[in-house]
Amino acid sequence: MHRVSHCPSACFNSNDAISVQSSATPALDPQLICYSWISGIPEAALIVFVRKHAHEFQYLRPTIAEEQRQEYGRLVETTVNQIEAGQFNPHSGIRFPQNGCVRPLGLASLQASTAGLESNHAGDSTYHFVEGQLSTFTSQRNALAAQMLSLLEGAAFQNQPIPDQQALQLIQQAQALLDSVQNLANNP
Repeated sequence: MHRVSHCPSACFNSNDAISVQSSATPALDPQLICYSWISGIPEAALIVFVRKHAHEFQYLRPTIAEEQRQEYGRLVETTVNQIEAGQFNPHSGIRFPQNGCVRPLGLASLQASTAGLESNHAGDSTYHFVEGQLSTFTSQRNALAAQMLSLLEGAAFQNQPIPDQQALQLIQQAQALLDSVQNLANNP
């Protein structure tokens, strides 16, 4: 067992294992550079959920180069100056820290997928059912996210109001989706 120190970390899914020797590992998740810049800690941690027939986790410890952190700092400074000057680009490229895999929907999806993997039903029927349901839920989530993004971008960049009824309907649909995924996780 090794001692884990505090460091910036990120969690994400991949269809393939990540090479431990890859010097581009931190580029896989730009949030790590942001976290490293904010914290001043160059060592980071990547937790990769590799989705193959036999799922696996990878725990990688990349180091964020000082040059990468300085470049991120310059990006932040430039963005702040643009905001202060009233220059708003429709798509700034700035991503706010969000780790969907550790939020309720991601955790419930992971729990359901694990239950499917652990099942011993003939022909992996539970596994195939759960993975099919998760694929459907992913499509539903993407459709909801696209609708929400459209409303938010319209409000942020074109001063379009978000109708209360439409916002409430999207929130209810998102909650229903979360409930469905949690139900699958609890009853695969």
